[in-house]
Amino acid sequence: ENVIIPLPSTVPQFAAQLRSHELGLRECQANALLKSLREIIAKKSMLYSHTLRGAGRQLIKTRSCDQINTLNKKRSNLVYAYARCRHAMMTLKADDTILCKFKKLSKADIKSNTYVVNPNQPGSTTLNLSWIWHIGQDDESAPAALQESNHVLYLKSRALASRWREELLLVKYEMEWTVRYFKHNHDIWVDRSSDSSSPGAKAYARHKATQY
Repeated sequence: ENVIIPLPSTVPQFAAQLRSHELGLRECQANALLKSLREIIAKKSMLYSHTLRGAGRQLIKTRSCDQINTLNKKRSNLVYAYARCRHAMMTLKADDTILCKFKKLSKADIKSNTYVVNPNQPGSTTLNLSWIWHIGQDDESAPAALQESNHVLYLKSRALASRWREELLLVKYEMEWTVRYFKHNHDIWVDRSSDSSSPGAKAYARHKATQY
């Protein structure tokens, strides 16, 4: 198993055409690995939220923990395979577009999150999912729970974008209203300064006008 397979990513003497061909295959491999990672994280989150927390008997807890340990091993293998795949893409001199799409995995990216299986939980609007959940969301072969999570995530993101556009519009109007308010009060005190015959009143009105 330690024998190095002669590929363009391991043998630099291969032609450029073969390197581009392997790069395309590596992209497909990375997509497949990320898909498997998402499924495992979703299963693990499901076990945490629906099985382990509500387990009343020790036997159920033990079985759930065994399943979680098995999923952790599979996840570690997938992370290792993805790291090697990404390293191969870097060796093949993939451009920045590909490397930005297939980023380096961190612990936070593969962390289990109950939001994946319950996207309607309170406070989920402020949660930000890892970048791995934004790749391959149109995959119809994904589990039903994962598809539903992606659909809810899309609707929430669209609603949040609409709210930001509305906030931007309101902020522009509020700034315009504020400027008009200060200008209106400035004009009022200027008029009072002109109409007043008392030097003290004039000075006070001019002072108030400078505040606006």
